[in-house]
Parts: sequence; C-alpha cells; structure tokens
Amino acid sequence: MDGHPANIPFTVSLNRGQTYSCGFSGANFQNPVNQPSGAAVMSDKPIAITVKEDSKQHTLNSCYDLIGDQIVPVDIIGTDYIVIKGQLNATAGESFFVLATQNNTKVYLDGNPIAVATLFAGQTYFQDNIVNPRYYIQTDKPVYCTQVTGFGCELGSAILPPLNCAGSPSVSFVRSTIEAFYLNIMVKAGSEGNFTLTGGSNPLCITAADFAVVPGTGGVWLSTYGKSFTLAEVPQGVAMQLTNSTDVFGMGLINGAAATGCRFGFFSEYVANIYANAGIDQNICSNTTAQLNGSVTGGATTGIWTTSGTGAFIPNATTLNAVYTPSTSDTTAGSVTLTLTSSSSCTPVIDQMVLTFYDAPWIDAGPDQSVCRNNPDIHLDGHIANCTGGQWSGGLGTFAPNNITLNAVYTPTAAELLAGTVTLTLTSTGYGTCNPVTNDIVITFTDAPTANAGPDVTVCGNNPAVSLNGAVTIATGGIWTGGTGNFVPNNTTLSTQYTPSPGEISAGSVTLTLTTTGNGNCSSANDNILITISPAPTVSADIDQTKCKN
Repeated sequence: MDGHPANIPFTVSLNRGQTYSCGFSGANFQNPVNQPSGAAVMSDKPIAITVKEDSKQHTLNSCYDLIGDQIVPVDIIGTDYIVIKGQLNATAGESFFVLATQNNTKVYLDGNPIAVATLFAGQTYFQDNIVNPRYYIQTDKPVYCTQVTGFGCELGSAILPPLNCAGSPSVSFVRSTIEAFYLNIMVKAGSEGNFTLTGGSNPLCITAADFAVVPGTGGVWLSTYGKSFTLAEVPQGVAMQLTNSTDVFGMGLINGAAATGCRFGFFSEYVANIYANAGIDQNICSNTTAQLNGSVTGGATTGIWTTSGTGAFIPNATTLNAVYTPSTSDTTAGSVTLTLTSSSSCTPVIDQMVLTFYDAPWIDAGPDQSVCRNNPDIHLDGHIANCTGGQWSGGLGTFAPNNITLNAVYTPTAAELLAGTVTLTLTSTGYGTCNPVTNDIVITFTDAPTANAGPDVTVCGNNPAVSLNGAVTIATGGIWTGGTGNFVPNNTTLSTQYTPSPGEISAGSVTLTLTTTGNGNCSSANDNILITISPAPTVSADIDQTKCKN
C-alpha cells in the first residue's frame, strides 16, 4: 500500500467520523499483482471496514465496474454459505471466494465429504466461472465468503451471510433503475410458500415453485435462481418489503444491465454479536432462593438457564430473571454453577455464575413431652445453631422468665390442660438473609393420680381395730400415714388393718392419710379417713350380798 511495505504492521489513529483509506496508486495500479492482497485489521474501538475495487475487469472481458462491500467482524462469520449464480456471461468471472481465519480450515462443496481445499489463516479458496445455479459451501472453521456476479460482463460483489445465524423475517429494499431486477432468496424448506412482497402489483408473485433444493443440504435449504421481476411487480423507486410468515430468510438483489453496470448486495440481516450475561456470583443461605438477573443482547434476546445441580427455575428456565430454588443435593454440595445460554438460530453463547450456599439456621425444640395435669409446668430445652437466638410461640400460657429463653418454663392454661395437648414452636432469630427456621414440640397432658382412703368410721374403744380399704388410680401404690398405732401387715398395703394406740383411744379419734406412690411425673394425691373411737361400755351389778335361805 502507499507508504507501507508489505507484511509490516502499522498503526493509524482516527477521531470519531474520520476515515482512513488505503491502496496502491503507483504505476500499473490496475494490475492485481500490484494491489493489496489482504490484511488483518484490529482496533481498540468499534469501526466499519469497506473493501472495494474500482474498474474491476475480468480477464478477456471489456467491462469495467466498481465492486466491493462492507465486511463483518471475524467473530460473527460462519461455516455454512449458499452461492446463487447471477447473470454474468459464461467466462465473465461469476465466482466466489472463501477466506480462512484459522489454520487448517477445510472447505467442502455441495455436501461432498472430501475437502476441495485446506487453508491457512488468511488464505483464500477461489472458484471462477461457476456454472451451477446453486452451491453449498461448508467449512470446519469460520470463514468469509464473497460472491462476484453481475450482468453480461459488468461485475458486482457482496459478502454473503452465513446460514447458521443470519436472516430476517422482513427485508425492505428499493429498485434503483428500470434495468433488470432479480432477487436471490434462500430459506429453509417448509417456508418457501410463505412469502409476501408488498409495494408492487402482486404481493404473491413469489411462490413455492420459484425454489429448488440447494445441493448438499439434505433438502434443508431451498433457493431461487434467476428470479426476475417486472416493473409492475417491483416498481422503480418504491419502498418494497419482502416478508416470510414462518421463518427468517436471506435476500440479495441484482439490478443492472450488461451495458451499464451492476448493483449487487444482500439486504437481509447479518448476525450481530451475541452477549450473554449470567450476572455476578452469589453467596446465599441454603434455605433461600437466588434471584437471577441474566441478560442476552445483540444478535439474540432470549436464552435458557441450566444448572449443574438439580434445583428448579421459577417460573421456567427461559425466564432471564427467573428465581432459582436449590435442591437439597445442591445445598449439600455447597455450590452449583448456573449457565445462561443464548437461544436463536445462531451459534449459542454462554455465560456462567456460581451459587455458593452457606448454612441455614438449625433449630431443635426438643423431644415431645408428656406431663401430668397436676404438675403441668414444662421445662423446655431448645437448641440453635447458625443464628443468634430463638423465640417460643404457640401457646396461651406463660413462659418464664420470657419466650426468648431457650430453656424457659412453660405453664399451660386451664383450657390447654382440658384440651389435652398444646404445640409450642421455636423459631430462629438473628439469621441474616436466611429464611427463619421453626421446630415444634407437642406437650401432652396426662391424668393426675387419685387416692381414696374410704369413708370415715367409728369404732369402740374396746374393739378399736379398723380394716382399711384404700384405693388409688394412675399411681402404682399408696402409703398410710398419720397414726401412732400399728398397720398390719404394713402401711404400704392399701387393704390393711390399723390398731389405734392407747393414746388415740383415749383421745377418741385419729386421722389417717392415704398418699399415692409411684406417681411418675405427677404430684402425689392423698385422702384422709377419720376414725372415731367411742368409749367402751361399762356394767355394774352393785356389791355382793348374803341372804338367809328362807
């Protein structure tokens, strides 16, 4: 290039809106041998690059024309292309160029498993004077593909869109001249009959019959060939719109004549860079959920979440701002990787984030308890971990000293005693971003023991022994107390005999108490029996007497 020897890198600095143009303007500049053969351009800010050649002439032809196109960045080129032959003369240079961007790039044509070329980065595969209506180009690494076509010997060129991502559901264009006008359309099978062309005389002038299978695509891709339009169908200077109701498509136009020149270009969309952003890594409590904030922008706007674990995305995995609910195995593992993958016809782009789980609060209200109705105070024994405290709730009774003491004493209400049970809940407090954790304890109230010493009795002082017949419930036994006399056989026999002492006989009464034993967690019960000792009867016949027999 002017001012720069070949294969020596150099730098150009541009301000916004400035253009740098380079080429060779020396002697015999029109000879391809003296023209730049290619370059790799890198920039620190976005730029647009147009490659052009003025007065292009194919060997042995008299026509000259301007050819060129704006190229696309390396990261959005593809591996699959379709070339649709134009209207050039047989030897006028109808051709295509495949430019490799990576070493060891293999090029295949029309589905043939044998490569027609293996290219180094920067090397081009060129096929001149093509004759078939359609060609399918496939490579194993991303490449640029440029087509040269036109009318007669008047040339035009365009960079072709890749099949894997490019395409539009609707394309607008204008017919510049009244000269011949063609549309090169490529679409997937099944949508060839769904085109509408608005702006002209016949919206349905593109039919399924205009399409044929592109060889090597297995019937997946169809294209037009030599599809021309009248001035009525596509008027000059009118904004036209081509739409497909079921799929995206690629569309190029050829407008010109063999004696004047050629306008050739593709107007359907090329893929834009796709940017997937899964968001920053998060540390969350193992009993909470993660609010995701993914984004997919550029050449795609939708995506799908996947997880290395077994959790769930709510409401679904295609919602970019879904909520992720971890599974038990997720939290046990300690972390999971969430992947956001763009979804479109393009090669998917992914981004990942890591969810790390820290321990949730742990709460234990203690085992369920059974307490006696006559001794109902419950000694609680709550335990916690990974939080600063706990709070008791659930009962209508009282907690002593308060309900935030883990080993508080709970006194139930009379209604709770009557109901037979009460459930108390221990809830974690001071748990940070975690959800609160609860644990319940069920208190069951059992019946209290009873004692029945029997009815009060009265005995005679000269026959004071009393046969006692005590009874107890719930408890396993009882014991007699309260007297100074003797129990036979003993005072732990419910049906025993009690003989009052002389003092008790003299006193005239004694009270005995039967108290339950074997009460479990109940308080003992007792009952009294009053023994009244009446004085013994006395008899007197007066003094002895002596009398005469008669």
